[in-house]
Amino acid sequence: MVSLAIIGVLIGLLFPALSGVREATRRVVCMSNIRQQGLGLAMYTEDNRGELPASYFLPKDASRGPEPSPQLTNIARRDIAGEDSWDGMGILFNREYLNAPQVFYCPSHHGQYPLAANLSLWHADFAKIFMNYQYRGDGVAGGSAVPHTLVSDGLATRSDYSHTVGCNVLRLDYSVSWVSDAGGRIAASLPDDELVSNAAAKVSDAWTIIDDTVSPVGR
Repeated sequence: MVSLAIIGVLIGLLFPALSGVREATRRVVCMSNIRQQGLGLAMYTEDNRGELPASYFLPKDASRGPEPSPQLTNIARRDIAGEDSWDGMGILFNREYLNAPQVFYCPSHHGQYPLAANLSLWHADFAKIFMNYQYRGDGVAGGSAVPHTLVSDGLATRSDYSHTVGCNVLRLDYSVSWVSDAGGRIAASLPDDELVSNAAAKVSDAWTIIDDTVSPVGR
């Protein structure tokens, strides 16, 4: 009995450390995913006169007025029957710059858009597809500040914020950085529900915090 009790105590002591190792591994895989997305974006821009993949949800010019902006944006394909509705980074998959759907899903994701729920949709017709990553492209995030990041871990809702204490981001030079959120500012800025009226504004606030944290390229 004493031996069993000691083993139980040791397991209790080791479990947090093992959990930390697993999360660290998932974070590395997530960083690799974003790095591959950066390579796909770089190849796309090279082939398209420097233009990033377009998104229906991210107007390039703020003067165009408001447009639909679900989560600014974690949608890879819109649900429009009969149309080529691939959007944002989903275009990279459709044009075979990135041909593995898994690269669009973070292994730490604990929200409502897991890989298992979306994997079969990437090869189906006319289905809406959600990613675990947020693509901002060259859309306007609000104000006159120049964004320093193109892609982030999930920001659609607080439950989509995969790593809870920070996020991986793709910078303008296609390098990948870890943004620490030990104080919880990014997490606190995110909406609890993506259907609330100010969800997009809250996600924009999160992007602003990330931009304030990530130094501009070249500095």
